[in-house]
Amino acid sequence: MTMINEVLDNVNKIVGQKCWNAYNSSFSWMNLMLGSACFKVPLEDNDDPFCVGQYALHIHCQWNLYNEDHCLCSSTRSREIINRTIACLIGDSIAKIEIDSSDCDAVFTFASGKQLNVFCDYREKYDYSWRFRTMDIVYSLGINNKISMYKDAGINLDVLIEPPIIDISAQIDAMCQRDSSEIMKNIANTIKAKRQIKK
Repeated sequence: MTMINEVLDNVNKIVGQKCWNAYNSSFSWMNLMLGSACFKVPLEDNDDPFCVGQYALHIHCQWNLYNEDHCLCSSTRSREIINRTIACLIGDSIAKIEIDSSDCDAVFTFASGKQLNVFCDYREKYDYSWRFRTMDIVYSLGINNKISMYKDAGINLDVLIEPPIIDISAQIDAMCQRDSSEIMKNIANTIKAKRQIKK
């Protein structure tokens, strides 16, 4: 199996998965957490837990988000506008994924009809334009049809839990004011506390 065929086969595992978190971590990037929630493995026992999606999309290149023929947002907008706009993807499911095998551009179509168009381009200090994770396998795609794959040993798949119900408006306000890693840690701590109460 060629690498592009492996990518196409694995990216389709994201089809049908619901987005429970959409945020801009920095620059014009977009990150989507999908499926169940799981924990990143702490480096030390006293580290704060960090919650991620069972599946994830990380877009570090140019992108446009459309609703029918109307552009809702693009990677050229401010971080605040990006965060406020991409929140509309929370609760939506990916219905179809198309990847151009000649240049790794992609189109993600959601159940609502919204379309996320991704355009591979060069990003300084990064050898990929966008990547996706299915469980603990990460595929990175870049310009000149460059594709790589690695196993993320930091993902703990022993415990898959229902993703948290997020107060979207509060999260957006927080995202616009501080590092997104704090939000993800807060989500993880909330889930951890609820699981301990159930026990």
